Amino acid sequence: MTPKIFVAGPLRGNRAVNTKEAARVGLELVRKGWRVYIPHTMFAGFELYDIPEETFMELVRQEIAECHAMILFGDWQRSEGSMLERKEAQVHGLPVFADINVVPNAVDFVFSTAQLVGEIIRERNKLGVAKYEQPLNPWNGRNSKMDLLEESADMLMYALNVSREDYIDPLKP
Repeated sequence: MTPKIFVAGPLRGNRAVNTKEAARVGLELVRKGWRVYIPHTMFAGFELYDIPEETFMELVRQEIAECHAMILFGDWQRSEGSMLERKEAQVHGLPVFADINVVPNAVDFVFSTAQLVGEIIRERNKLGVAKYEQPLNPWNGRNSKMDLLEESADMLMYALNVSREDYIDPLKP
């Protein structure tokens, strides 16, 4: 899976210049192997419509939750939106970079355990929704205690297989 990075920086002021810089940063990250999310380009032109800013910020918060890192560019410290985006990234435990030169290539990026578990849970949820047309919920007609017991037994079997597969007999050449 290719990690996704959120590109955060000023938008207001000179929108055209700021959007162009966001796209330049995004392109450099794509060259480093990242998937990028650039709100500047995603929402270009939306300011022409009567849509509350909070609507955009909620969409941005959801996107940040699905990213693996954030890059800040430009005069982000003076941007109210960038400061909110940075805070949201910190809530989710994302690494936040302020210098593109220190952002690793995507293949060298190491997910934290919490990020990896979160990613696995999101993927499992997507599979469940695709199969059952809804997320896993309590009181769904299943016996959750029995499901937990059976899934735990399966997990133990997989753990045993992993330990056996990783075992190297020191007596064999």
